[in-house]
Amino acid sequence: MPLQADSKDSVEMPGACVLYGRGEIVSSLSALLEKNCISCATIQPDKVHAANGGLDDGALLQKLGKKGASALSDFIYVAPLAMENVFRLRPDRLMELEAESLGECMRIAQALLQLNLEKTPRLWIVTRGAQGPELSNVPHSTLWGFGRSVAAEHAEMRVVRMDMDPARDATAEELLRCMRMAESEDELALRGRETYVPRLRHLTREPKLTAGEESNLRLELKEAGTLEGIENVVV
Repeated sequence: MPLQADSKDSVEMPGACVLYGRGEIVSSLSALLEKNCISCATIQPDKVHAANGGLDDGALLQKLGKKGASALSDFIYVAPLAMENVFRLRPDRLMELEAESLGECMRIAQALLQLNLEKTPRLWIVTRGAQGPELSNVPHSTLWGFGRSVAAEHAEMRVVRMDMDPARDATAEELLRCMRMAESEDELALRGRETYVPRLRHLTREPKLTAGEESNLRLELKEAGTLEGIENVVV
C-alpha cells in the first residue's frame, strides 16, 4: 500500500555513511547527503575486487578503515544493474548474475559484522525492479531474500531494502525521500511518485456457487509476478 510522505526533511544518520556502487545515482546521492550535513564517502567496486572478479573482504575492510570505520553508522549498497535482458538469459547465466550480486552483498554484511563496533552499522540494500507486479529484475529479488535472512539473524544491523522503479531512472532526491520513510519501515518500493510498503489486507470472498451452477474451476494467470494475478475461473 502507498505510504504517506514523511514531513522530515532529512534522514537520520548518527554517524558517517559509506556508499558502495557504480553509476550517477551513487555520486548524486553522496552529494545530496553531504548537503544534508551527513558525512558520506563512496567506494567503487573495482577498487575492492580481487583478480577473480569477486569482492575482496580484506580490501573492503581496509577501505572502511580509511573512511573512518569507528564512526560508521550506515552502509548503502547499490546493487549493480545487469546489462542484459534477464528474461532472455540462459538459466546458467541467470544463476551466475544472482551469485555475483548475492556474493558481493554477503561479503559486505560479513565485513560490517567483522568491524565489531559498539553499534553495528545499518545496511541499506538498493535494488531496482525486484518486487511487485512490475518485477523485472530476478537477480535483485534474491537480495531481498538475503536481506530478510540477515535481518532475522542479525537484528542489530537493521537491514533496509529499497526497490527503485524499473520504468525509469530514480533521482537522488527520490531515493533520499524513500530513505526518510525507512525510520519505521524496512521494506519500501518506489513506483512513480508513490512509495509502497508491505501490508496485510482483508480479502473479499467470492460468493459460493449455488446448486445448478458450474462448479469446475481452474486457475488462470491474469497478471505475472504476483499471487493476486492468479484467479479462479469457472470452466
